[in-house]
Formats: sequence, structure tokens, C-alpha cells
Amino acid sequence: MALDELKNLQAERKILIRKIGTFNQQLVILSDPAQKFQLQEQIAESETRLQEVNDRITALSGIHVESGQELLAKTIAPLLERDVDFKGPLQLVNCDREDPLDTFWNAFEDKEEKYPFQFYFLIGCPSQKPNSFSERIIYEIEEEMSFESEDLSVDFIPDKEGRVVIEELPQGRRAAKSQLEFKKYFGDRFGLGRETTMEDYLRTGLPRLEYDYIFTAFEIQETDWKRSTLEYIKWIVESFETTHEDVPTFIFFFVLRMDDVHREQKTIEEQQDIITSIREFCGTSPKATKINILEDVDEKYLRVWLDKAGIKSKSDVDAVMDLFVKGLYDKSGEKKMRFQSQKRLDMEDIQKLQKIVYDLVNGAYVK
Repeated sequence: MALDELKNLQAERKILIRKIGTFNQQLVILSDPAQKFQLQEQIAESETRLQEVNDRITALSGIHVESGQELLAKTIAPLLERDVDFKGPLQLVNCDREDPLDTFWNAFEDKEEKYPFQFYFLIGCPSQKPNSFSERIIYEIEEEMSFESEDLSVDFIPDKEGRVVIEELPQGRRAAKSQLEFKKYFGDRFGLGRETTMEDYLRTGLPRLEYDYIFTAFEIQETDWKRSTLEYIKWIVESFETTHEDVPTFIFFFVLRMDDVHREQKTIEEQQDIITSIREFCGTSPKATKINILEDVDEKYLRVWLDKAGIKSKSDVDAVMDLFVKGLYDKSGEKKMRFQSQKRLDMEDIQKLQKIVYDLVNGAYVK
């Protein structure tokens, strides 16, 4: 079992550190060259083994591996207060992002009365989880609608756990083929049948869909962005220009995943060209909004989230954060260095911790 191996390695590390310290003390005392040489060899062997042990401990303690997650779970479980109401998938994706959220809500509230159909572009590196940011927005809108009226109904495609499914944007090799792919997707999703086209539905509102809001989130990999992609998306937006009053409010998210796009020194020319074209389009289309590029996350937001989840003591939060940061892993060691210098974290790591805590709070954690 990996956790048992981890405990054994931690014990071995303590022994090796003591042994190396003792050997070095003896080395100062010894005068015989042969004995000194032999002791230096033992020190070198112990230091080599200590490095191997440390490397293996790092590998087993990482948030990305089962043993590291189990170690975190064992540490966190006794720290949680049990009377916390912490249910629903929103809790898995709501570690705060102030600026992008403000941009979205300002645009949504401004457009809600003017435009029943809205289109949002979310851009982020996969490490910052742009998909789950769109998921979060959908849950927040759903929650807000339920406060306004119990009769309001929303629709999105759920997975088996009820979480929002982010779909791949249907595309063909050319714009005309992409349009056909979208019409097929639309007809299949809403059961229009062979006799009713997407254009027929938008014009007549028939067959009637029993929803007030319909959310659709499309994912676009950077490598799948073609010269015709933006023209294709413009066509989607224009398709919803004139619709029947019985058609529900459609809200679309286009989630564009770009490696390292939040790091200016790593952003390449092709990425910048895509971002500029999106910004220019949103500047001319009142229904379309570009959300701020998702940055890595200040640790204070994770601390706030842990408090809301039921870890109320600052010292307990410190202990969880310390173990969590020790388990951050990438080949270059950049994640730990960035945390030490800037106190910032990747959302992909934060959400692994969120899942552990959420399952513990709700009695669903499985080793």
C-alpha cells in the first residue's frame, strides 16, 4: 500500500539524517586516512540514499497521486466541523476569482433585459480550469434564479453526478460544414426531429421547450481553432438575432483552452492573434462578452474556502495548507517556487483539494 510505503520512507529519512550527522561528527575526530576514506564513502552512500528517499516521498505525497490524497484526507478529517451545510456541485468549483466573476455578472445583468441570448468567451490555460469556471457560472445563475422564483427552470447537459458537461464545439473542415454540424447538434439535443430545422424552431418556438434558461458550454482546444472558427461563431450569434417570443433564453459559453496564456512571457503570437480577434468581435457585438483571462489563484481564496468548508481554526488551515503545498508537483518545481515567492496556486491543484474536502464533509470520501 502506497501510504504504508510513505510512512516507512519517512521513518528511513529520519534515520538517514541522524546517520549522516553522526558520520560527519566522527569525520572531524578521525585522523587515520584509511578510516576517513571509508567514512566518506559511507556518507556519500547515505546521502545518495537520502536523495532517493526524498524523491520517492515527494512522488508519493503529491496531490496528484492516491497516497498523497489519502495523506491529506487523514490530516483533514479530524479538523472538520460537522454542522456545516456544504452540498451541491457549486462547492467544488467556487474558490473565488473576483475579476472574472465581476466581468461576467456586470455583463449578464446589463444584457439580461436587453438581449435574451448571450454569448461569453472564457480563455484560460488548462491548469487554471476554464471549463470549471463556466460550470461555476452556470450553477450561480441557477442558484440566483431559484431565489427569484421557484417556477423558473434551467437546462444544461448533466453528467451522471449531475454536474455540467462541457462539450466539444462541433466543427467541420470549413465554415459551411461547421454550420451543418451545429444545426445537427441543436436538433439532436432538443429533439426537433427531421421535419423541423433549427431555423424553423427559432422562428416559431415549436416544439415548445419547457425551460426558461438553456445553458450550453462548448470547449475549444487551441489546436482546434481554425481560420474559419470565429466566422462560424459569428454565424451562431447571428442565428439568434430574430427569434420567437416563446423561445427560452439561451446562454452560450465558448471555453478556449490555451497553454500558459496567463503568462505574458510565454504567450505566443498565434495565441495573441486569436485573443485580439475575439476582443474585436466582442467590441462590435453587444450580445458577446470576453471574460478576463483566468490567472492563477491567490492562496487567500483557498484559505477562505477551507474555512467555509468547516476548517475554522487558523492553525488547522495552516497545517492543511502546509501539507497541500508540500504535495504540489511538476518536473521543474515551478509550482512550489511560485507559491513560496508569490503565494499563488494553479486551480487544477486547488480543485483536487476541494474534492477531497467536499467528499469528507459529505461522507463520500473513498480511499
